[in-house]
Amino acid sequence: MYFYVIYILFYLLLGKWHEAIELILKPRPEKDNELAEVRRIYAESKDAHAAYDKLKRIDTIEARLLKGLQILGDKNPLGVLDSIPRNIRLMYIHAYQSFVWNHIVSKRIKQFGTEVVVGDLIYDKQNCKETINGESTDYPLNDNENIKDKTDIICVEEKDIESTSNEMNKENSEQDFPGTKILTEEDLSNYTLADVIMPQPGWKVTYPPYAKAWYDEFLAKDGLTTDLRQNNK
Repeated sequence: MYFYVIYILFYLLLGKWHEAIELILKPRPEKDNELAEVRRIYAESKDAHAAYDKLKRIDTIEARLLKGLQILGDKNPLGVLDSIPRNIRLMYIHAYQSFVWNHIVSKRIKQFGTEVVVGDLIYDKQNCKETINGESTDYPLNDNENIKDKTDIICVEEKDIESTSNEMNKENSEQDFPGTKILTEEDLSNYTLADVIMPQPGWKVTYPPYAKAWYDEFLAKDGLTTDLRQNNK
């Protein structure tokens, strides 16, 4: 299921709206017999009406997409995707951010071990201000709990993507984000791995100098840049 979410996110970020819809509705192993039957019907017939009629619950992602397909047809895939609540669309983005974060942290530990090194990123407590809406996308390297979504700064609706991005950029620039510090040789004795943080990819993010190329390389394989936009180069 996790990798379905990742690939759905790929299609959303790359603007492949039809592919995203098809993947969400694609048959897959699952315990919900009703959804399994609905997916099968749509996969075989592409009949959104017939598939929707088999649903008893109308609050699922699948139900919303099928209803959108009934109303808008397949000529307006972005409008169909708009029927999915924004928090669900953001869930796909957060899942991908966590996917990238795990890869980068694994590479950092493999290369440098558990020692603090020059270039590591830590919270600058002297300049760190408590905020309500402005939250960081940095996470401790030794956090063994499930990663919690702490950022809500990316929107995938193409029709609003430029205006939404500008509004978010302005809003974020006015917020007091927790300050970060890049460690130098003189700082190393004052910190342990528990202090080190690693950012998730996104807009206006400070990366450890040694890790920026890792992010670029990993994201480029998916046709993305570090602000999670399509790489058109």
